[in-house]
Amino acid sequence: MGCVCVGELDTSSVEALYSEMLAGMRDGSLPNFSSTLVLVGIDRVRLARSNPVPTQSASIDYGLGLFEGESVLRVVGSDGESAVFFHPAVNVARLLWGARTKGFKHPEHSLEAVIGARMQLLALNNWILCEDGKTVKVNFASAGGKTDRVYVRSRLADMTNGVGLGNPVQFELGTSMMKVGLYLGEQAEKEGAALFLPVELTREGASLSTKSFANYDASKMARQQMRLHNEAVHAKIRKLNDEMKTVGLSAPDQFRADGIRCEVSRLEKLVCEDALLPQPDGRISEGTGENLFAVVRHGGSDVLVTPNVVEGKCLPGVTRSITLELARAEGIEMAEAMFSLPDSALEAVKLFTRSTGRGGLPIDLAGENVLGAFMTGNYAGLVCFTRVIVPKFHFDADGNKVFEGDGEVLKVGTEGTRSHVFTRLKELYKDVQAGRKMPWLNEDVRDWLTPQEIKELNEKGRQVIHMHAEQDVRMANDLKARGVEGVRASSVLELSIGLKAKPRDAQAFLRRVQMQREAVSAPFQRVGMGGFARR
Repeated sequence: MGCVCVGELDTSSVEALYSEMLAGMRDGSLPNFSSTLVLVGIDRVRLARSNPVPTQSASIDYGLGLFEGESVLRVVGSDGESAVFFHPAVNVARLLWGARTKGFKHPEHSLEAVIGARMQLLALNNWILCEDGKTVKVNFASAGGKTDRVYVRSRLADMTNGVGLGNPVQFELGTSMMKVGLYLGEQAEKEGAALFLPVELTREGASLSTKSFANYDASKMARQQMRLHNEAVHAKIRKLNDEMKTVGLSAPDQFRADGIRCEVSRLEKLVCEDALLPQPDGRISEGTGENLFAVVRHGGSDVLVTPNVVEGKCLPGVTRSITLELARAEGIEMAEAMFSLPDSALEAVKLFTRSTGRGGLPIDLAGENVLGAFMTGNYAGLVCFTRVIVPKFHFDADGNKVFEGDGEVLKVGTEGTRSHVFTRLKELYKDVQAGRKMPWLNEDVRDWLTPQEIKELNEKGRQVIHMHAEQDVRMANDLKARGVEGVRASSVLELSIGLKAKPRDAQAFLRRVQMQREAVSAPFQRVGMGGFARR
């Protein structure tokens, strides 16, 4: 791919903008990934900032669309380091299956082509590099230094521009990549997360077994409530810290200082990392984007419990299935049951009344028989949560919820992060990610691209960024010459790329695909504990 003719372009302006955009591409972390390259279909690339959806599409008007999240991990072995796509065949298959279950046609791309295009996008963004012409270097670190993997977000969105329910839908596949760190941060990873209990908000929907856009509005709203609660808590902490600066050295002042430190410590425990999403009857089966598990002491045994995906109307997650298979292999006793919280907690956030039928016998997450609890997800992995926060709030004169920056802390799990079942499963899950267990879940970049092909894609990615810089400067110069002000010049280029990435051993790839599809049957069969097929 050669550069276009730049005419009288100011070379120094182009190079300055190119350097800025290249730095943004190499950083590639949330929320600063606008200069990274994204896929349109399987053979076209754009800048992330230039990837519009028509304003009158069904995806905008009706929330019609589907998405998948997938992790790319840096794996170091005896033969060097590489980037590994974690169970991509299942994610792609579930994305396309979701469209079919809704009765819509999806783009006819082969599984091999979709995965191969993602491999190339990783190299186009210069996140895998060819080093010394023979080895592969993985560049998942960002400018902030807190990222350790790449998150792949694939979408099926309607790209037509018509109004009305009767307008035909035309799904287009789009894929973006972002460098990310730990899902809920280091503290939650080490000490366990705090989950927010949303106010007057429940998980409802008729088709929650697919990752539809519209199924996640409640998740986004719950996280927004959580953010407002956290902001109110942090405001109180800042006020107390400011008060601490005025404390003197006298005995009464030091007594006051101890009280301030105690209150700050109490408030810090109210800061939440994620939220639960109860059902209208108060039972709980999911977080905002994760499946839930609890380790429960029952009859002298430690039992791993998770909600049934049909009864709980929750996503039959792939990581859920992996966790169940690991537990089965370890001989851990398993059962399915819904979860709950004390009635007083649910009433406090106006989710249900005591007269509401709750059905079944849900397990109280705050009960003494719960040893530990954790969430699972592709990006999250396995993350323990040790408390649920019931927020304090009131309604203002306009009926808006005002979070007061306080609340009740419900302890979850008598053992918390020390639960031996959780720690063992987390350890085993890391082995799965590294390919030491269930290696057929992974697709290694080195099995699809040679170092020379990676080098060529690295250069092509940099050329695409340079072309965008040239186009931006050209548009800015043209607007200036026309006397147009107040308009930001930004190129919208779409460039075709050749699709070269293929598995070097096609038969081995097909065997891995078949094993993944046989293994993770739950997403496609609406079953509960089925999870992995026995082999």
